[in-house]
Amino acid sequence: MSKYTDQAGDDLRAALLGLGQKSMRKTHYGQLQQRLDELERFRAIVDQAQDLVFMVRADGVILDANATAARRLQVPAAELINCAIDRYLDAAWERLLQEQAAEAAAGRPIVWERTIFTARQEPVAVEMSMSKAPFAAADYYLLVLRDMTEKKQAEEKIRTLAFYDRLTGLPNRMLLKEQLSQALASAGVTGTLTGVFFLNIDRFKVLNDSLG
Repeated sequence: MSKYTDQAGDDLRAALLGLGQKSMRKTHYGQLQQRLDELERFRAIVDQAQDLVFMVRADGVILDANATAARRLQVPAAELINCAIDRYLDAAWERLLQEQAAEAAAGRPIVWERTIFTARQEPVAVEMSMSKAPFAAADYYLLVLRDMTEKKQAEEKIRTLAFYDRLTGLPNRMLLKEQLSQALASAGVTGTLTGVFFLNIDRFKVLNDSLG
C-alpha cells in the first residue's frame, strides 16, 4: 500500500473522528447547558435565602457559602472560600464534628444555639443545623445558620416588660418572686441560709401612686 493510500486512510479516520466528536458535542451541549441553567437557578435561590449556608470539608475548610453568609459576616464572598469555618464560630471544628456524630448516633436532631463572630468580632446569636453530605468518597458538611438576633431582642423586651416597671425601669414584684424562688431552691440544695430584708418607707404608697 502506498504512502498516498495510507495518508488518505489517516485523513478519512481523522474526518470521521471529527464528525463523531462534533456530533457528540452537539448531542450533549443541550444537556450540559440545561444542567448549568439549573445550577444557576439553584444558586440564585440559595443566595436569596435568609439563612447563612456553608458547605464545609471534613477538615473544616469552607468550600462554598451563600451571599447571606458573606453579607452577615461582613466579609467578601471570595474571602470565605478556603477559609477555616471555626474562624467565625464559638467552638472548634473538631468539637462540632464530635457533637454531630454523637447526636446523629443517638437519632436526635442536630440543632444548636451558637454564637458566630463577624469580621469586626461582633457576636451574633444563631441557631445552627449541621448535616453530613457524603460525596465522591469524601465527607462534606452542610451548615445552615439562622440569625436569632431579632428573636433574642424580642425575648429580652418581653422579659423587661414582665419584670421591670415601665415608668422607672426598676425591678417589680414579679422579679422579686422569681429571684426569691430561685434563692430558696438553691438554699434547699446547698443547705445554706437565705434571708429577706424588709424595708418600710413612710408614705411610700403616695410616692408609688404618683411617680410609679
